[in-house]
Amino acid sequence: MPEMLIDNNNISTQDSAPCPIYTCQISNKNEIKVEQSCTVCMESKPCIDFETQYNSDCTHSTRTICNSCTYEYLRNNWNIGSEISCPECSIPLSHNAIKLILFENGDITLYNRYIQFELNRILEQNLEFVWCSHGCGSGQLNEGATMNNTIECVNCHKLTCFTHKCPWHDGMTCEEYDMPRYFVFSYEIILGDKKMKQEK
Repeated sequence: MPEMLIDNNNISTQDSAPCPIYTCQISNKNEIKVEQSCTVCMESKPCIDFETQYNSDCTHSTRTICNSCTYEYLRNNWNIGSEISCPECSIPLSHNAIKLILFENGDITLYNRYIQFELNRILEQNLEFVWCSHGCGSGQLNEGATMNNTIECVNCHKLTCFTHKCPWHDGMTCEEYDMPRYFVFSYEIILGDKKMKQEK
């Protein structure tokens, strides 16, 4: 006997109509499984795989993509510093939604990376915060901001220019560093001539 599919009030056999998205599959009198077909992997999954509404701002009332495919979409589109949109309605996923998807799928590594990214984003909103420009991964608060432009990294002890967020331009003030390169080159020649005269 073919498996019976129930779609609302319409009953058909598996040999006739195609399988609808929402099905109630009856394999015997004692076992009933409610499933939904994912629009990405096309596999039938338990309806619980579609229940969590990750993003309150989304425009779709129900989900058609299963948890596994949503996670794979997030993992494959991971790009630190850019927004990740909902795969169903293109609304940007909130930070809480991203953390929930990663946590539910047990990706602790990417979850921790995202937590670190979120922390860094909050720190960068502080106008007195600066990253080391030498790539050691350290950052620190600079009390007084541009009043103190020369920042010594607490980790590698190299100097960073707070204004330009680059390695400290030794021998030049920030104003001189902002000058067009032609004038800077001329200034360096003049400075070199003065130094040579002083040494004589």
